[in-house]
Amino acid sequence: MILTIHVPEHIGLAAIGLIVFAECMGVPSPGETAIVVGAVLASNGDLAIEEVVAVAVAAAILGDNVG
Repeated sequence: MILTIHVPEHIGLAAIGLIVFAECMGVPSPGETAIVVGAVLASNGDLAIEEVVAVAVAAAILGDNVG
């Protein structure tokens, strides 16, 4: 049995950004796991890998500067 989850692109990218942002601010959250999930969704064609990388990098930089 294969479990499939449909994630709308705008929600997936926002979730990745918020989780990575929170982790880089110092809040214990699964930032690396969110990035890996984004990469898996990108490999399935649900998200664009370029957008996942851009959102993750931007969120990490902003979270580090804010926190």
